Amino acid sequence: MHTVNRETMTYRIDSIEQLLSEGVRDKVHPGAVWAVGDTADIHASGSTGVLDPNDPGAPMRPDTIFDAASLTKILAVWASIGAFWEEGRLDLDTPLGTFWSEVDGHPLGVVTARQLLTHTDAPITGGR
Repeated sequence: MHTVNRETMTYRIDSIEQLLSEGVRDKVHPGAVWAVGDTADIHASGSTGVLDPNDPGAPMRPDTIFDAASLTKILAVWASIGAFWEEGRLDLDTPLGTFWSEVDGHPLGVVTARQLLTHTDAPITGGR
């Protein structure tokens, strides 16, 4: 098992490798590239699977570049919201207006983070 310790950060690299390799095995995705780091350096990285399932001779490489397009928004938002939720700093069912003063008193103020993240109906009326 590879473990990288840096100050208070501990990453279990084997868990990352196992999760991504299982995704390839179960045909969730053809391959993946991963890295663990901070602002100073990349501490560990790896790859698994292939670039194209129709071309098994072209493996993923640690330097493979992806066009993430709008996926970065999803990854950044979910990671941030998840961290706040795990730390108890965000209740997903609290109306946004409770902690976001700019929307308090407006239709968006009654919407919850859970409703935004899951694209579910919210009790918005007034058509603003």
